Amino acid sequence: MKTIEEIRLDNLRALVNEAGGVTRFAETSGKQQAQISQLLNRAKDSKTGKPKAIGSSQARELEKAANKETGWLDNDHSREPIFDDEDIKDMVSLMKRLDRRGRITLLAKAEEWAKGSEEIKRTGT
Repeated sequence: MKTIEEIRLDNLRALVNEAGGVTRFAETSGKQQAQISQLLNRAKDSKTGKPKAIGSSQARELEKAANKETGWLDNDHSREPIFDDEDIKDMVSLMKRLDRRGRITLLAKAEEWAKGSEEIKRTGT
């Protein structure tokens, strides 16, 4: 079972990914880019030597800035579906409207985006 620190860190990674990266998330959340990066990288606190973690008050601030409900960062969303039925219908409709070249191009761009998303999840940047 994940700890609250692990859950909040995973969810912060998701918010950063959703925002398009650390810089964009920092801008929208009103936090310093360095602060977000330190949380993502679990930088050690200079006073305690322990990895920096997202506390409750900071979690509420980040949720508010990201337009998430209170407590969102505290819940494990890793098993939630990425797309709902409407999203899937929209994607199928788009694919049907494209010719073969367009579908290949779209899939290549989606693959490129997915690799970038994985990099953000892995490194936080």
